[in-house]
Amino acid sequence: MEDIGIAYLNAANGSPWLLPRSRGQTGLVDHFNLMPHRLADYGFAVSTGQLVWNRHKEQLRATYGRNCYPIIWAEAVSTAGTFHFQAARRTHLPYLKIEPDQEFLINQEPCILVQRTTAKEQKRRLIAAVIPNSFIIEYPGFIVENHLNMVHLFGRKPWVALRTIAALFNSSTLDQAFRCINGSVAVSAYELNSLPLPDATQMHILQDAVFGGKSSAEVERIIASFYSPTHERNGGTAPGHSRQQARRVAA
Repeated sequence: MEDIGIAYLNAANGSPWLLPRSRGQTGLVDHFNLMPHRLADYGFAVSTGQLVWNRHKEQLRATYGRNCYPIIWAEAVSTAGTFHFQAARRTHLPYLKIEPDQEFLINQEPCILVQRTTAKEQKRRLIAAVIPNSFIIEYPGFIVENHLNMVHLFGRKPWVALRTIAALFNSSTLDQAFRCINGSVAVSAYELNSLPLPDATQMHILQDAVFGGKSSAEVERIIASFYSPTHERNGGTAPGHSRQQARRVAA
């Protein structure tokens, strides 16, 4: 058993407690608790995939046809944070034939997919991938199974791009924040909605790096600097004050 020192709990607004898992995380957790921004501040929310596949076994299809929609299974999101449409497991098929009154299963908007079940032994607990625009255009809609979370836009315009949020989710720094919240193998929508995020100015610095082709190591360094306990706050504006810059990219 390791003595990790004193950690202060953030109980504001019913938020989940961030508890350091090691002495080295104590200062980091203190900094997490000072970060007020969440996904909702940037126009995003998290929901769980709608399809519980074993309730619709008779509707699964091996080929694409009328009233069929592609199913995005959990294996479509790789550990590297990339999307690949596939139904790799024995019980999985790539399409679902929709019956009347099942339109609630259909999604049509771009989103980020996040693995909903990961173990603490994995290198990263947060594993996210953006659904490519090419996939959105190819099909009239798609269906997401319930072993995935969806980070989706709830307003008319995003403050930052989906790729920027995905890069943040796939960073080792935000992974540490998640591990300080989570105590099970489940990655819940509530926990994702509660993660501390950088301020608007920092998010646009990150976005410029992502879209500017910076290496993954450089992107990781930039994210780590935002969460460092020694990082000097730069007085960034609230998300709404940077709307024009964010509109340059939508996904």
